[in-house]
Amino acid sequence: MKLDTKHLRYLTADDWRVLTAVELGSKTHLSVPTPLILKLSKLRSLSHVQKSLWSLSKAGLVSTVRGANYEGFRLTYGGLDHLALHAHSKGNVVYSVGNQIGTGKESDIVAVAPPPLSSISSSSTKAPSRPGTLIDPNINEPKETQYALKLHRLGRISFRSIRTNRDYLHKKSPQQSATWLHLSRLAALKEWTFLSVLHASGFPVPQPIAHNRHTLVMQLIEGFPLRQIASVPDPAGLYGELMELILRLAKWGLIHGDFNEFNILIEEDQVWGEEGRDVFGAEKGRSEVVESAQERSENMINEVEQEPYSPDTPTASTLPPHESEEAGPDTTPIAVTPTSAPIVAAAAAAAKATKATTIKLTPIIIDFPQMVSMSHPDAKSYFERDVNCVKRYFSRRFGFTSDEPGPFFEDALRTVGKDGAKRLDVEAEASGFSKKMAKELESYITQVGGDREAEKDQDAEEDEDGGGLEEGVGDE
Repeated sequence: MKLDTKHLRYLTADDWRVLTAVELGSKTHLSVPTPLILKLSKLRSLSHVQKSLWSLSKAGLVSTVRGANYEGFRLTYGGLDHLALHAHSKGNVVYSVGNQIGTGKESDIVAVAPPPLSSISSSSTKAPSRPGTLIDPNINEPKETQYALKLHRLGRISFRSIRTNRDYLHKKSPQQSATWLHLSRLAALKEWTFLSVLHASGFPVPQPIAHNRHTLVMQLIEGFPLRQIASVPDPAGLYGELMELILRLAKWGLIHGDFNEFNILIEEDQVWGEEGRDVFGAEKGRSEVVESAQERSENMINEVEQEPYSPDTPTASTLPPHESEEAGPDTTPIAVTPTSAPIVAAAAAAAKATKATTIKLTPIIIDFPQMVSMSHPDAKSYFERDVNCVKRYFSRRFGFTSDEPGPFFEDALRTVGKDGAKRLDVEAEASGFSKKMAKELESYITQVGGDREAEKDQDAEEDEDGGGLEEGVGDE
């Protein structure tokens, strides 16, 4: 289902209390009885609860369970979406919701905007009480920006076979009664955990902003999925950079598990003049280049003011043609006098230094619910699958095949924790995503893995036959 926020502004305080009560009751009941909703919501009477339930049911935020022996309600994805957005709004993270910008097999991506600074009081900039909700203290800066809201929707694809294959769905433990909503929460928690530790360690991932229930708010990357790119100027360079990312993740104890063209965004960065050259290790940004050019201009002007005029000073006729034309065709010609000639030359040098020289393609990794540790029992198969996905795609789309074999799992395993690299898998587990949660989510990923790989192979065959590019964002 798509995110529908038209009912968000019309819900009353009683509606929010009842919706929250249904969510709490879902932890122990597949269908939450009305008396339990009354008890959890702490409303005055049953009639108030029934009125709110009728409104919520009409909006599609709760639904009744057919065949139940009692009157009960369950939470829908729409209700969970409203609860998460309400929490983000109260936490001054999300102010408005835009268009849907991407659809994955088990997630939706929506553009959202933070609140303006004028609408935030000084007391509301504190992080909400929910753990791991806000990590960027400067998200309320007065800047025009957008964020990406990711909503996990586990169970939307291939759910028919999974319900018969997954054993733990048939267990009657309280933790499994919520099924898909519960798994979506686990997937969001795992992605938030790994996204936070990866960003803090300097990996090319979106900046995490906030997390609540089955949603994540993160930096909106101005790029395109690798799947949508028809050609690149240097396939060998991009291929080598992606292999370096796989090895770098392994060195820090992690394997992506789904490292393919769907989960790699390509961002275009402008590389400035020689002083601002930024090829795989930037030394100066554009602002620093401009400052250095301005400093040279000021130094040359000071020298002109201090030194007396001499006949050797360049005039308009002695200036090189390319320096006298640096102002551009749309500007008014400047009369160059003997005293102003160095100033014009300095301005020309500043303009030349700030010109963009080339475009750099930067890969950004997304989608982390399936990420595993290098110590996982099936780590070798996950590692080799990531490597083969990149090799197969570059051979099919760009016609590039590397002459060098590998990289190999055995070589990557020897580098784990070396040269001061931290074990991010251990750090992620210590941050709240327990082994029990990982095992529960991994059972789901194992069951849907075959179906997802089959669908991706089918999409690849369609690309080869039709040669077209999709318009949607990849499988984030």
